[in-house]
Amino acid sequence: MTETKHSLLCNMSILFFFKLVSYGFLPIILGSFSSAVSCIIHDMSLCNSAKTVVFWDMEDCPIPDGLDAHAVKDNIRMGLKEKGYHGYIESVSAYGDYQHMRDRFGGFYVSHWPDRDGRRTMMLLDFLNYNFGNHNSPPVNLMLILGDISGDMGFIGAIRAIKRKCNVLLSQPQNISEVPDVLTKWPWKSLATGEDLM
Repeated sequence: MTETKHSLLCNMSILFFFKLVSYGFLPIILGSFSSAVSCIIHDMSLCNSAKTVVFWDMEDCPIPDGLDAHAVKDNIRMGLKEKGYHGYIESVSAYGDYQHMRDRFGGFYVSHWPDRDGRRTMMLLDFLNYNFGNHNSPPVNLMLILGDISGDMGFIGAIRAIKRKCNVLLSQPQNISEVPDVLTKWPWKSLATGEDLM
């Protein structure tokens, strides 16, 4: 990671730290989960018709051969419908080494973070920022497309913190992490290609 990007990431992390404190989520992110977030969205019909926002690690979950980002987005839309989610996809935020993938991401914004730690941190900050910035909005589906997070307390804590109003969807390569607060999951290959979705 370049010194400039590292400095930027540190500054953003500090800003989010204070935002977490102001929203009362700091104990959750650190792993001391309180009973205040023990409830989840019980009326799934609200989620089924809600919009979906996608956060995609394109290094952990690359575009399959023969496809481009637009084709994958169409397959993600189809996969959502197969699981009963009929709302529109509001946005797709992709993260990775854009220099190696630019010919397959025409028209998509890619946050250029080649190193895994920086990519994961930026993705988590964007994931949390979307929730904090829309805390009075209707329910929304937040889809994470990334590698194993079973031991990542940042993502696990964030998912638990926002589950009161956001339904989190997960797609991962091969073995899918056991994340108790995520009810809907797909293997990445099936979701990306549109094959064997059920």
